[in-house]
Amino acid sequence: MAVDERRTLTILPAPARALWVVLACIAALLLLHAAAVAAGLRVHDNPYAYRVIHLDSEVSVGTWFAQVLWLAAAVLLGAIAAYGRRARDRWWRHWAGLAALAVYLSIDEGAAVHEQATPVVRRLTGLSGGVFGPAWVLAAAAVGLVLLVVYFRFLVALPARTRNLVLLGAAVAVGGAVGAEIVNVIYAGSRGTHSVGYHALAGLEEALEKLGLGVVIFALLDHVRRHVAPFALVVER
Repeated sequence: MAVDERRTLTILPAPARALWVVLACIAALLLLHAAAVAAGLRVHDNPYAYRVIHLDSEVSVGTWFAQVLWLAAAVLLGAIAAYGRRARDRWWRHWAGLAALAVYLSIDEGAAVHEQATPVVRRLTGLSGGVFGPAWVLAAAAVGLVLLVVYFRFLVALPARTRNLVLLGAAVAVGGAVGAEIVNVIYAGSRGTHSVGYHALAGLEEALEKLGLGVVIFALLDHVRRHVAPFALVVER
């Protein structure tokens, strides 16, 4: 009688464990950010080390971590899409589209592509300054509205638990990326960008964005465990 000597290794972490890891990383980033602010408010030339750990900097550990989170979401979304295609799920293309969007957003975190939309939007609308300082927000809102229309039926068809968790994560992330940034722009206009309040708001903005992504990853891992065949690697002993 032949003996199967293969072993199966699960490669997905538990959803709650993954979320706790994200929360721990956010806490560590906020501590580094606070240290950078404490040093940076006294060092006017802002040395490279200060920029690397300051969460408001485009070249920072925080930016890298956001890229990792978006890539993790992209992998999960792509895997769900692949499984859905094999299972003849009518929504697999929607999952694939979200995976592609997550890859783009990971790239955007590092390359700041969205910032290039600001001068274009300002030329088209004539808006500048104040609430409309980060004019790319208007372009993002337009894209978001289109996605909501295209994905509305997909969202309705999702299991209620998955849908609610994804929407919660998206709301927190958007609240940080857009809402908190608008508040910060208004604050900077009246108090400047060297105040403690400005740096605190910048830290809050980045923390909310990453927390929202953490909740989305939790939702996707939970969805996989409940509705998708287990992820496993089969290895020879």
